[in-house]
Amino acid sequence: MNAMNDEQIKPQMVLEINKQLNTLKTMNIVFLIGGLLLILWGANALTDGASSVAKRFNIPDIVIGLFHTGASSVTKRNNLRENIGQTIVRNVAGFDAVVCGHDGLRREREVESIDGKKVVLASPGRRGMYAVEINIIGERGKNGLENKSVDVDIKSMLTREADKEYSAALRPRTTEMGKALATPVAAVKGEAKAVDALFGSSAYVDLVHKMQLKYSGADLSVAHPYTIETGFAGGNISINDIRRFFPAGGKLYTVKMKGSEIKEMLLYSITHYYKHVYKKDGSLLKYDREGKRLSENTKDLESVAGLRYNVHLNKKKDEGKLQILGLSNGIPFDLDKEYTVAVPEDMVMTVNLALSLGAKVKSHDMQQRIASISDKEIPELLLDYLKENKVVEMKALGNWSLQPAAWMKTIKENEMNKLANIYFPQSLIEEDIVEDVNK
Repeated sequence: MNAMNDEQIKPQMVLEINKQLNTLKTMNIVFLIGGLLLILWGANALTDGASSVAKRFNIPDIVIGLFHTGASSVTKRNNLRENIGQTIVRNVAGFDAVVCGHDGLRREREVESIDGKKVVLASPGRRGMYAVEINIIGERGKNGLENKSVDVDIKSMLTREADKEYSAALRPRTTEMGKALATPVAAVKGEAKAVDALFGSSAYVDLVHKMQLKYSGADLSVAHPYTIETGFAGGNISINDIRRFFPAGGKLYTVKMKGSEIKEMLLYSITHYYKHVYKKDGSLLKYDREGKRLSENTKDLESVAGLRYNVHLNKKKDEGKLQILGLSNGIPFDLDKEYTVAVPEDMVMTVNLALSLGAKVKSHDMQQRIASISDKEIPELLLDYLKENKVVEMKALGNWSLQPAAWMKTIKENEMNKLANIYFPQSLIEEDIVEDVNK
């Protein structure tokens, strides 16, 4: 056999390495296909054999799911899915009932699971004002608890007496904290109802706008109502009132946005949140299929301060639904100009629907747009704003409105009647005041 020199060896080595790599690729594909088949088989086996596994491993006869996720429609923010309660129930067998939180909505509905079983999915809403009560009755049989009946109800906690022993143990701390939280920080003239934010410029959201513009020095301010179930009717305002008034944290950001992006953000927000209204007594707000709750999250209803505009409810998106009149200082609004915009932290961290789907701002792009971040969180800044002004007039800026104006009185009355039956069975402002006094 002739000896091979280095130049002859190299091609053969490369050829042999390529053969080995091709063999590895083929094996990886085989393993991948096998793995997928195993996952599919395992998923079916998990569902089909759930009862036998439960008996073998002594899994309880009753399974209640408790998840920190919403029960409303799934939303996708920053490539993460929120509010997946219904998805969990539909795809995981074995639950008798599921309780969710996170989206702040109070609702109860039946969802069909993967095994055909009807499972009650309940969410008690925010601030601990309601609780989910679950009663399950069944018969002890060979296969565990059989013929189960599940009754789920959402109960108000406002009329229930607190545990006396537990309350007594906490009273020294709660009394001290209550005094601190109830200390007046400013006087307020007029009233602000969060629900008014659904129908145009409102004293509730505009108080946040005024604060954001003052402390950011931005050209414009973007804000949204975090709830419609609060308000303030004048008098002294305390730290506790601020907590109820603005039930969120996070710092104040300023970001760079083009005029065209601000327009598209607003246009998406109003078309996403409001119905197209055809007549003066038409329906404006979107409700879930049962008509029990608003179907859209109020955090997706953006408004802009520093900008004058009208929303024409009877016009379609491409027919001038959003009419921008100019900046509040009288200067024309330029679609090509870059503006500094004050926004709450949650809009930056999650890049909400109006920004991502409306303005087409991507999460990785948002980080490059940040111009400044406040040292304090927004509730602290709001506290500072109130302290500095000492007497604050609760008054809307009046920079934007829903049109036609002649229709809005009837439309708002109709919608408020619907909302009253769902959200305000009693005056929620009065309930909140009573609740705080009792604490």
